[in-house]
Amino acid sequence: MVTKLRISIVQYLNTAPLVWGFTTALFRAIYDLSFTVPSQCAEAWRTGQADIAIIPAIEYQRIDDLVILPDMAIARRSRFRSLLIVSKSQSKR
Repeated sequence: MVTKLRISIVQYLNTAPLVWGFTTALFRAIYDLSFTVPSQCAEAWRTGQADIAIIPAIEYQRIDDLVILPDMAIARRSRFRSLLIVSKSQSKR
């Protein structure tokens, strides 16, 4: 049985490039989206209620087994707050 990928996201301006594709009509039907605040996104991911979540950067220090993805960035010429993209995966060691 195939289930929808559960994504916990926020709709803040700095996350717009990431969430836009998930929220368009074409793709929204294939994902189970949960819109909330960053701290709740982290909690949903931590407890297994979400498969993917946009979480505050501080959560990298609080949640075991997180990995920072290299060569990825959300950048702007002027000052902005941090963003961390996190996904659970099964290690095949």
